[in-house]
Amino acid sequence: IQGRQQKWAFNLGATYRDSSDYLAAGGSYGDITLPDDTPVNDTGLQDDSIYGFLSYDFTDSQLVSFRFNRYRAGETGFGWVDPLLLGELDRVQITYPFQDFDRYTMEYNASALQSVLANTARVNLLYQENQRELVNNIDAYSPFSGPLLFHIGVTTENFTDLSTLGLRAEASKILGDNHLLSYGGEYYDDDSFNTDYSFTYGALAMQMDPTLPPEDITPPFFTDEDDIANTPNAENIAFGLFAQDQFLLGSRFSGTVGIRYANTETKAKETPGLDTAGLDFSDDDFVGAVSGVYQATNNLNLVGTLGTAFRAPNIVERLFNGLTPEGSGYQILNPDLQSETSLNWDLGLKYRRMNAIFEIMIFRNEITDGIVQEFLSDEEIAQLPPDVQEEIENSGAGVVVQQQNASKLRYEGVETTIGWRGSRGFSIGANYTYLDSERVDTGAPTGDTYNNKFNFNTRYDRPTGRFWVEYRLRHNGSADAVTDPDAPIPPVGETLPAFTIHTLSGGVVLFERASQQHSLTLVIDNFTDELYSEFSNATFFRPQPRRNFLVTYRLRI
Repeated sequence: IQGRQQKWAFNLGATYRDSSDYLAAGGSYGDITLPDDTPVNDTGLQDDSIYGFLSYDFTDSQLVSFRFNRYRAGETGFGWVDPLLLGELDRVQITYPFQDFDRYTMEYNASALQSVLANTARVNLLYQENQRELVNNIDAYSPFSGPLLFHIGVTTENFTDLSTLGLRAEASKILGDNHLLSYGGEYYDDDSFNTDYSFTYGALAMQMDPTLPPEDITPPFFTDEDDIANTPNAENIAFGLFAQDQFLLGSRFSGTVGIRYANTETKAKETPGLDTAGLDFSDDDFVGAVSGVYQATNNLNLVGTLGTAFRAPNIVERLFNGLTPEGSGYQILNPDLQSETSLNWDLGLKYRRMNAIFEIMIFRNEITDGIVQEFLSDEEIAQLPPDVQEEIENSGAGVVVQQQNASKLRYEGVETTIGWRGSRGFSIGANYTYLDSERVDTGAPTGDTYNNKFNFNTRYDRPTGRFWVEYRLRHNGSADAVTDPDAPIPPVGETLPAFTIHTLSGGVVLFERASQQHSLTLVIDNFTDELYSEFSNATFFRPQPRRNFLVTYRLRI
């Protein structure tokens, strides 16, 4: 619902959703074969949100506004398939019993100012809070003697409360006929509060039937409880100052040059059971960028950008120690983790006319001291303190990882887009991305991302606007799944398989009456019933839904 009354304007909306666990399609994906449609457990969700906007116009060129968003989610999970279907016994269940998110924003906007300092100004004040609970249930099995297995069961519970206070102010000033100067600053304060609890037990189990999970045949012969937080309570403060100039040179060349100062400071607060001495971190840097557009013809532009960047490690990367959220690894804290910096450039051309577009860009991004997750070898684990080794063993984690700085990461590739729209309602378009990412120090790929991706779509719109139909295709090429010699081979295999997804959709205006319009749309996603997983979820193997239908009835007034 939205409306306006004199100088006041408002918008108010709400959503509610209730969904059950979805099914993945039967089929093969790498080394995984599912004979039939398979439940992906814990993917159901019940959630709701309320959002609103209120503004007041002081004058024709000045207004103040307030926005809010309230989101509540009940129990859901990351999603998992019965491990026996994957040829495994170990089970990792990741659930989120609840998540509460609230955001409040107040903003002042002014334009047409006659000040010597600015023609426009904007000030934004933000406060948000995110509370959520994370629960892991892990069952790990290893050979013991004959048919007996050693069973470790682990339950972990984590509560996190992350609140953020932010302030951003920016202004712009026209200088002469060919320059637009923009400048400002921002400040953000993240405050993180965490609690953790874990319960671990060990028992002997027997493989009663290869098609059934093992059953414990002894009472637990050891148990362990721990309520020390994996991440200390912490505060992360970041502020920056920036300025940029948008300029014209002649009638065909425009460009932008900018500079920014960034400062980040992380403070580990007093946390029960943890020694936080020496964990504080601070860093700062100057970064900049220059870009240009040359109009070669009325339809063809040549573009390019050169820039540097800076990113400090976040709270989890720098301070987390313990069983990782996905439950399959144990992370060792690295107090020496440093910030990463990068040098980036891209070059390309863009061709546009009334009914056609063509773009091609080549790019390279080189990250120095890139933050990567390293898998520790058996020799490196053996060098850890004995109490840490015992904690790792009791956790049931299959691997031990640590956030470390790689000397250099390189991402380079090409992106191209083409599109054409006919005079009778037909249109066609496609885009292709090739990405080569590697660790320069070892030559290994960075992992969990595609090497090439292709999208295609064609659509027909009835000239009268009564109906439309569309076909879309997305193809992801294969990529290496294992990029570290100490990393385990996932169930999907050493290669993330290629996949192709087809989508059909269409819509029709049923009827119009006065100011009302009634319309119906239908989307059929994964039309060919493909078994696949997005690459970021493939190694843990959380498959996407099977063929699914979305029907929408819409009334516009």
